Amino acid sequence: ALTQADPDHALRFRKVMRTPFCRTGEGTFAVPRKPGEAHRLTAVLGKIEAYRAADARYRKLKGEYDEKARLLRLAAAEAKVKLPPLDDAKKLAASGTYEVKTLGQLLNSLGKARRTKEKLAAELGKECASLGLAFAPEDPKAMEKALREKHTVPAEVSRVRSLFFRSDTTPELRKWSVLWLLLRSEATADKEHFSVLEFLYRHRREGKRSSTLCFPFIAVERDGEDHSWSFLYRLLKFGRKGGRNYGYVFFIPFGGGE
Repeated sequence: ALTQADPDHALRFRKVMRTPFCRTGEGTFAVPRKPGEAHRLTAVLGKIEAYRAADARYRKLKGEYDEKARLLRLAAAEAKVKLPPLDDAKKLAASGTYEVKTLGQLLNSLGKARRTKEKLAAELGKECASLGLAFAPEDPKAMEKALREKHTVPAEVSRVRSLFFRSDTTPELRKWSVLWLLLRSEATADKEHFSVLEFLYRHRREGKRSSTLCFPFIAVERDGEDHSWSFLYRLLKFGRKGGRNYGYVFFIPFGGGE
């Protein structure tokens, strides 16, 4: 998988140190060359894997069908009996012999597997074209390799795991937590999240927008030059928006409200 925010998808880890209470390590994992494409590339890798599985199932069923059809033809030639068309599932199913009916069921399964494979191939072909990759249905591993080489770069990650503290650090991400949800922080170049007991205290920042919540009383928001401060929602609220001041006192607005 490809991700910018979760180093658990590491390609490999090295220099691992283990103690009874702590594990540390360093490693590499793949990140998109363009920010924000992690989910899309992960989805394409998933489709490649799904196509590989569908192709393997189709090949397996095709081999079973060809072998059973060959044996039926030999048996029919020895017994000098006429077989229904072996490529017509309905006529095979209407046959009175168990072996021929079984071949009809296998032919139905083969048809479903072929349609699934063709559908996945069509979807994957469109994704490869949009990513500038050569569509190679005969070699899914080559498509996966080409995607990783063209659209991802390796990034270093360091990790700490202990009973009370967890940390992951990459060139784009700093992520740590104390006792799971007691304290939690995640920060990138343009985003930041910090929380105490998840909702007791929470601060978020994305670009110029930021919000801080001290549950359940105080909330502070800022978006560029606009900002506001509130106590118990609109019991008391003061802010500035679009160059004008506004607010609420006991839910009664002044300055035009919001």
